Amino acid sequence: MRRFKRVLIAPLKWKKASMKIDGQVDSVCFRDALDAIRSEVVNTQYGDLYWGPDTTDDSVPDTVLRGAWDGEMYKEQHYHMQGTTRQGTRVLGLHLYSDSTVLSSSGAVSAYPLRMRIVNSINKEVRWVMLAYIPQVESKFLEMVKGHEVRAELLQLILHIVFRA
Repeated sequence: MRRFKRVLIAPLKWKKASMKIDGQVDSVCFRDALDAIRSEVVNTQYGDLYWGPDTTDDSVPDTVLRGAWDGEMYKEQHYHMQGTTRQGTRVLGLHLYSDSTVLSSSGAVSAYPLRMRIVNSINKEVRWVMLAYIPQVESKFLEMVKGHEVRAELLQLILHIVFRA
């Protein structure tokens, strides 16, 4: 265990926090998103970071959705950012993702991974960086309405500690 911790966890600066929600205490392993972003940006090759088109000509219709930069949500946020920031400001786009992949089915600790991808990185390899492991709420507890509230609160707290820096 010490070797695992020294080789894998320490270099990535993982942290551990205990969260008490509705009388249940869960341990959460996480890393600061800002540290993960810095690491990813530093490890990109020259030309792999894309900050949008060089032209300011918005008259060209752009209706073909080719990738993350062409998504409707990105376009909406892009127009908002153009109206609220100075000319030439660069914005780093992030995707967060968590699915129902359970990390351990051995009965020990079950958790879901929270992953992040930097949208600006346009290299050939799509990299999802692990940010946290979300503890699994017991299924018998989820059958109640309160269980869904606990799960939502747990996710909000984890997002807060991951992005607080």
